[in-house]
Amino acid sequence: LDRKEKEVVVHFLKSSNKPYHLKFSSKLDRDMFVDLLRECLAVLMDVEESQSKHGTKVPSELAQLPLLLNEGFDSGQNGGSGDCVNLRLFVTTFNVGDAPPPAQFDGWLPSSGSPYDIIVIGVQECSYKHSSEYVDARDHFEKKVRAHVGEDYYLLSKSVHWDRALIIYMKKKLQGATSSVETDYVATGIAGILGNKGGMAAKFRVHGHSFCFINSHLAAHAKNLDARNANYKEIVSSLKLGRKQFDVLHQFHHVVWVGDLNYRVSMKGSKAVKLIETCMWEEMLEKDQLRLVMRRGEAFSDFNEGKIDFAPTFRLSRKNGAEEDDDDDDDDDEREAVAADLAQDSLEVNISDVAGEESDGGSDCEQELVRASDATRPYCKIKTRTPSWCDRILWKSLPGCTLHEVDLFSCQNIITRYGLATVGVAE
Repeated sequence: LDRKEKEVVVHFLKSSNKPYHLKFSSKLDRDMFVDLLRECLAVLMDVEESQSKHGTKVPSELAQLPLLLNEGFDSGQNGGSGDCVNLRLFVTTFNVGDAPPPAQFDGWLPSSGSPYDIIVIGVQECSYKHSSEYVDARDHFEKKVRAHVGEDYYLLSKSVHWDRALIIYMKKKLQGATSSVETDYVATGIAGILGNKGGMAAKFRVHGHSFCFINSHLAAHAKNLDARNANYKEIVSSLKLGRKQFDVLHQFHHVVWVGDLNYRVSMKGSKAVKLIETCMWEEMLEKDQLRLVMRRGEAFSDFNEGKIDFAPTFRLSRKNGAEEDDDDDDDDDEREAVAADLAQDSLEVNISDVAGEESDGGSDCEQELVRASDATRPYCKIKTRTPSWCDRILWKSLPGCTLHEVDLFSCQNIITRYGLATVGVAE
């Protein structure tokens, strides 16, 4: 594909056909066509892998498109409007734990004057009692967020379902360059109907870049690894955004997946605590279920993750030195953990090992947001709760498109019931 003013020259690979000269009324129309064709080609190149992993079927009319020579396409513009625009993203996920949030979000969320162009907030278990009994907890939470981020931002999208919400704020200066906002959700809870578990997504375009953000809460309990993997595949196949015949992973320049994914560290809690005391994160991550299934191609295999160099955020004591009220409904199931035998790269159930769950949070140093100290609070003493990184931020991009991870960390300043928030910064 060769872009020249208001036309696109299409060269065919391994064909005697002469190049096509397609003319458009404007550069914007030209670039919209290039975006569409480029996304279609990305699906074709990935079709075999997509079918094997997700059962995705590519429409026959698309499969008959010729493979086009990609030389001459300015991939550095990410299929944009012709202007190379740098966007700075603040992405965070937080399991509220069905408890009221703190009065202030200082140290967690950015506000007016911050360098971020897009603020994406995914919350789970956002169901709690507050002073106004006539206001839904998710609306109450979003209003607090809106008051905090300030006048520099406007609400681009808010998607709510059950006890989850995906809230996206955009700098007002980008409002005229933003379009094609769309949301969807899917429930994967009990009987595949209830929304206590599931995913939601929002997609939009800004300066020619297409984004899709997904917030999910996957199956709990350490032993339910297969259920988490199945949740992932169901969310991918069921979310319908943009061109409905394609899954959400293969039609946008960038896909960012956040949430309480509930993947655990498969080791005994006592061993995990000792590793935490010496900041041996890598040794713990070797037993991280998410890393294992990504490597095995069972879930999230196409995604990237930033470097985790902070302590697990599941499960902290609610108060320093205080005994925990073990009021979760998954205690008995947690006694059965999935242990990862990485030497043989296989999964086995080992009753003596236990894995746990919780949330994690973060913030960016430019905003003087407060990172979690490695030893700020003790972990809870419940034996069925191995410290784990349950809240994650992952991303994937189409070929030729790049999302640079700037930072990834957890935040001490936001905690409700038992977890922190996780923050990722990218551009």
